[in-house]
Formats: sequence, C-alpha cells, structure tokens
Amino acid sequence: MQKVLFSLPDGLVARLRVGIPPKQRSKVVASLLEQELEKCERALYQCALDVEADAALREEMKDWETTSGDGIDDDGRWISPDCWGPQAVCPRRTWRPSRRG
Repeated sequence: MQKVLFSLPDGLVARLRVGIPPKQRSKVVASLLEQELEKCERALYQCALDVEADAALREEMKDWETTSGDGIDDDGRWISPDCWGPQAVCPRRTWRPSRRG
C-alpha cells in the first residue's frame, strides 16, 4: 500500500468530507479509480482489437515489413547509413542500447 498526494477542487473536497467517513475515503477513492481504469483499459483493448481486425491496415503494414530491418545486417549488427548501397564497403558496428537513463 502506498500513500499518494494529488489535488482536488475545494468544493469536491468539502463534499468528500461531508459525504464519506474519514476511515472509508481511501477505499472509496481506490474503488472509483479502479472503475475508471478498467473502463479506460477496456476501451484501449477494444481499440487494439479493431486495429487487428482492419484488413486494409494489415495489407498496408505488409508494405512496411520490408523496411523493418533497414540498417541491420543478417547478424543483427547496425550498419551506418554511410555504408548503404551496392558499392559501399564499411566496417560494421554492433548496435548497443543507449546508456542514458
């Protein structure tokens, strides 16, 4: 369990204090947040299903699949854009994720 600090409008806080007993406020707020998050997650899930069911989009994505490996050689190493092309001869560098946090 964690304590969270957030701001609410004065009028809403006044209604909260009058309408909900002090020992139940966290439970009520958690329940309301859970309901709202479930609603948002259901909408997002439905959106994902709609995207997956879109035949026209699936066809378009097939065209993009040919570019997914641009800049990566068969061994999974990154190739500098300067090295692209049929005449290019360049040293290959292994891709490493950024160390910036």
